[in-house]
Amino acid sequence: MRSVISRLLVVMLVLGLSVGCLEQTQRGGGTETGSTNPGNEEDTSDGDSDGTTANGFHVKGQISAQGLALESGDSQALAVSEEVTDVYLANPETGNVSCKTVEVEKDGTFDAKITAQNFWSVFFINRYRIGREMFLGRFRSSTTDAIVANKDEGELDLGTVTIDTDAGEAASDQDHEEILQGLGLESDTAEDLGDLDDLASRYSNPDVDGDGELDCGQTDHDFRLDFHVRFNTYENSKRVTVADLIDRFVDETKLTTEYDMTGVYVGYQKSFSSASKGSVTFVNSSVTTSEGGSIPAGKQTSAVTSSPYANYNQYGPNIVNTSELPSGEIVFSFGGKELTFTNVKTPTLAELKAPIGRIFPLIRFNKKDSSCQTDCTLSSISYKWMKKTAEGWTAASETELKLLVDDDGGFISFYINNDSSRAVGFTIPSSALSGDIEWKVSQATGSLSQSELDQVKTTQICHFAVSYDDKLGMRYFPGIDEASGTCGK
Repeated sequence: MRSVISRLLVVMLVLGLSVGCLEQTQRGGGTETGSTNPGNEEDTSDGDSDGTTANGFHVKGQISAQGLALESGDSQALAVSEEVTDVYLANPETGNVSCKTVEVEKDGTFDAKITAQNFWSVFFINRYRIGREMFLGRFRSSTTDAIVANKDEGELDLGTVTIDTDAGEAASDQDHEEILQGLGLESDTAEDLGDLDDLASRYSNPDVDGDGELDCGQTDHDFRLDFHVRFNTYENSKRVTVADLIDRFVDETKLTTEYDMTGVYVGYQKSFSSASKGSVTFVNSSVTTSEGGSIPAGKQTSAVTSSPYANYNQYGPNIVNTSELPSGEIVFSFGGKELTFTNVKTPTLAELKAPIGRIFPLIRFNKKDSSCQTDCTLSSISYKWMKKTAEGWTAASETELKLLVDDDGGFISFYINNDSSRAVGFTIPSSALSGDIEWKVSQATGSLSQSELDQVKTTQICHFAVSYDDKLGMRYFPGIDEASGTCGK
């Protein structure tokens, strides 16, 4: 599990997604490479150490004859061919991404074991090429761009997979309903997920730094493309503050969100490059940023924000709320190195302004003494996970919570009296749709003692932030203000 302490230290910074380094097993015989993200405490590898694929959930199929790799094994010949050598799978869960490659057998069959309740993009690649040229096609079915298994064991049989290299897509001869049945998904749920899962395709380049080797097989190749999506929260057209959350939830019938901005940041290990910032080129997109104003498509800009954290350097621009987010190809250049992210698909500005289908946590601070009017001490924090629909707000379902919200849940952070040395954080569980978080140091991050925490008053909560990571690689900030004229007392 990721350290919530590190999340507190990087308040207002998305923890990021990475296609982490892999422990490479020997190629051949359909062996599978499982992933490990060096930035996390938990090893997310789920590959079998002996190369077998028993138990768990599996994705299998057979490449159509025209897509089979050359039997000669001539790497030079393969480099100029369009034959598939491997199936490459990437899970874009924020800060906990895993990836793996499975070699395609001579008869075109493949079998990959994946973790359930996580999104996986399935790419077909030629590992003998370089950079973006490795990519041949991405599996999709109807609106499903990334598969997610809603059961711990079983299999999704894609049948015969045909790859259209010109379109960069791979299609199964199985009916879409058969695919959903294999995944254990209801059609309505799959449709909702399909409206959000385009974002998972941004790791379609398995060789982001263009050195001719899969990033998944190398140390110090933990490359991240992060999106910080910020909103402001309103109740009855008034900006919500901490004072509005004392002993009450925001009225859902009067709740609205206003899209504020999105940060687009690259992240890389400091051991890969000591450069703390560089430039960015949105090859296919014209955007407007808070740092550099209007940036035409294809123009390199060094007007970026640098925000290194832990063992990572991180930088990028903030896209203003009147601009579409970048899509297509994004290139980051720094310290004589270059990282190229291809097939980036992002929500449209209209979708961000009306975030239908997205989940947000609502919270309430509970006073110790209900009769207290001002400067009140607290006993707990209540929470409930809500979903935005076209009609308004409704409680999220258990399935939506399980499939969309990161297992580590959401996060609440604030300073006591504007003092950054007295930072406090609480985790919002994603294991239940609603509940209470005790006002205890055992439930919190930070350096306060229990007696100090007991003395914290509602008017001392400053630099307040609520956020959560979804399993598609975005961090959302609902945006709550501190109460006017209270912080710093």
